Amino acid sequence: MKPAALAALVCGAVLAGRAAPVAHVAPIVGDTGQVTMTATVTDAGGHPVSGLDRTDFTVIEDGVAQRIAEFDAARVPLSIGILIDASRSMAGARMLAVRGSLARLLTDRLDPRDEVFVGRFDTQPSIVQPWTDDRRAAAASLESIDPDGGTALYDAVAQALALARRGTRRRRVLLVVSDGGDTSSRTPLADLQRDVRASDVQIDALAIEAFAGVKMPKSNEARPAPSPFPGLAGGATRPAAEPSAGDARPHVDAGVLRSLTDDTGGRTIVIDSARDLDAAIADLAAEFSRQYVFDVVSSRPRDGAWHMLETRVQRGVGLIVRARRGYIAG
Repeated sequence: MKPAALAALVCGAVLAGRAAPVAHVAPIVGDTGQVTMTATVTDAGGHPVSGLDRTDFTVIEDGVAQRIAEFDAARVPLSIGILIDASRSMAGARMLAVRGSLARLLTDRLDPRDEVFVGRFDTQPSIVQPWTDDRRAAAASLESIDPDGGTALYDAVAQALALARRGTRRRRVLLVVSDGGDTSSRTPLADLQRDVRASDVQIDALAIEAFAGVKMPKSNEARPAPSPFPGLAGGATRPAAEPSAGDARPHVDAGVLRSLTDDTGGRTIVIDSARDLDAAIADLAAEFSRQYVFDVVSSRPRDGAWHMLETRVQRGVGLIVRARRGYIAG
């Protein structure tokens, strides 16, 4: 039996083997009129820039400068959800590399004050570790992920996004790890993109291209059953499912992932090797420790529309700022 469905935590139930419809998340700005921003500042070489303060930043909303309220240059505790593609194409070397790199992130590279949940998805999303500040328990949960089936990427991100918004820390991040395009979701991409824009969660993605030497599992091979699995003892095998669109060798759709990450101030990193995967996760962890977090007090109407944001840094030459590009005002 797979872990309790992530859909059940967010939407209340999973019916007839299909994910329940996902309710749209609330707009990012409510009665307070404040937008919490996370800004990553790098130099021309891509190295994080520290030592900036509130007066170095300007936030422009729809062409009008806005006031920056609470400002933190020190590391702010993080609520981070980790969502892992467990479709059949992730079996073997890919999943081994993902487990190892994410385990190091959880045990060595996050702050003790951070909290985390771990989710997985194939044809349906599920949760393997609910919110916890026990990062070793979260790392251990990675071993329960058994790749199989198709890729319900949009359903999984939509449901994990709602769960990520329940995080109790000031910064909320969803890290998505996937090697292919969506094959199985009921959630339309346009609906998901709107929910992403309406949320206060930063999304980062690791887009895994084919690793050299990775052997793809054949559709007609019998595979070890998850333990426990109804009616079979641990280590028994079950017949493979009929071939599906999720069985084909995937080509990661980095463009779709960027359409989910970039508006939130996150980014999509394309991974070509196991070494690149570990380095990319280390870079993300370093960014989490060097980001600036501040509240912008918006003077614009709460009209349910998308409002453009541009974050500028006044000090230095050639500095690059990555931050939320806008929000939906409630």
